[in-house]
Order: sequence, then C-alpha cells, then structure tokens
Amino acid sequence: MAANFRHECRASGCRYRADELYDGTFREDWEYVADSGDLDQCNGLEGVTPEYPEGTYHYYITDNYPYIPRCVMGTPDASFRMR
Repeated sequence: MAANFRHECRASGCRYRADELYDGTFREDWEYVADSGDLDQCNGLEGVTPEYPEGTYHYYITDNYPYIPRCVMGTPDASFRMR
C-alpha cells in the first residue's frame, strides 16, 4: 500500500536551507495529496481483512512517511476511553 504524502516546501515553510541535505525530518514538511496513493490521510482504507470478511476500515504501517497513522478516522468505540 502506498501513502498519499509528498514533501512540501514553500518559501515560508521550509525548515532547511538550500545548501543542506533535506531528509523529511519535520512533519510539517509533508503534504497529503488525495488520490496520489492507496491510503487516506490517516493511512487507512475500507476493505476486507481475514478477521472482517464483510469489510472494515483499517490502518496500515508503511515503509515511507507517515510510517504510522497520524490521526483517527471516525469515532472511536467507547471502550477506548481512559478510566
């Protein structure tokens, strides 16, 4: 699965100088671009899994940014509340 993020560098938003090697360290230097990969802005999608043959929304860990989900899609179940 491919995430939908790319390096984003605007004149006022770049966190590195032109003579430095850019390695994408900063979260703000990435931009979500819809339909440029397989996953949504939370690094997930709706689909069938072995546990949910009727389909469910699920998240992916990827080899490229954002690596792990950076947000939650939908409303978490009440069982996830802190006690």
